[in-house]
Amino acid sequence: MTKIVFDTSYTVQLGDTLKSIAEKGFGNRDRWREIRQPNGTRFTSAEMSELQAGQRVYLPIKMGQRFHPTSGYGEGDDFFSSDQLSPLSPILSNFYQAFIRYSPSNLIVNQKILKPLIEHFLEGKGGIYQHSIDSPLSRLIENSQPFNQAFDQVIPQVQHQLQSQANVHNIDVHQLKVSIPHFSFKPGKADLTLFATVGGIQGADLLLKRFTLNTDRHYTLEVFWVIYDDFGVGKDDRYTPSLYAAWNLQHRGEAKAFVNEIILHKTITGILEFSHQKARVYRG
Repeated sequence: MTKIVFDTSYTVQLGDTLKSIAEKGFGNRDRWREIRQPNGTRFTSAEMSELQAGQRVYLPIKMGQRFHPTSGYGEGDDFFSSDQLSPLSPILSNFYQAFIRYSPSNLIVNQKILKPLIEHFLEGKGGIYQHSIDSPLSRLIENSQPFNQAFDQVIPQVQHQLQSQANVHNIDVHQLKVSIPHFSFKPGKADLTLFATVGGIQGADLLLKRFTLNTDRHYTLEVFWVIYDDFGVGKDDRYTPSLYAAWNLQHRGEAKAFVNEIILHKTITGILEFSHQKARVYRG
């Protein structure tokens, strides 16, 4: 059996744009936002204009997707308020901001992770805050029990589907579709920093980066596991003084909710059984 490699990477050519790359790789130039950098992040507006020949990018295959049971990310009460609310006075706004920045509860969490998120929230930047595969928050989640329990539920799904394909001698990674379990971080059951910064996730994607099937029938899948979390305060979240202050700043002041996009790089390995017939791979 020959070695099989399916790599979603693409080397940028002179004159390429993200839209032209999406046209080549996905067959649809409107899917340029799905293109990822080696560290898992999507391209910002500034990075798009600095695209250079020889640069490597990835056009990953979506193996799985998960939304929060009641809503997706970037919407809902964490972001909007239906009430007609009066704006905060400058004095009260400054008091709430100082209270959040220097709240005693912040002392028990990792400030290198929490502080930048608080500042992004208070400055009203909104949008998406990306955490690359080597970021402190990504590494913390990767080592957490709730995430690893979810990851352990994905591995047998991948093994089962690949083995089913191996049984008919046609490995087609485009057909891999897994169910991503929902998980959350709670006080007493996970690191308090994860409870303070993430809590319950609002969505997740599992993206195939690279697949290798060796001559000894061992396979490796490299994936981007992308977690989406709303960093905002809904009306049901006002159970501490600091959250009450944050809710007022968000719904009556300049603070703005945003989406944390946290990228993890994970590897799934296993072994497949084939008959004596030659294995094939669909390259589509």
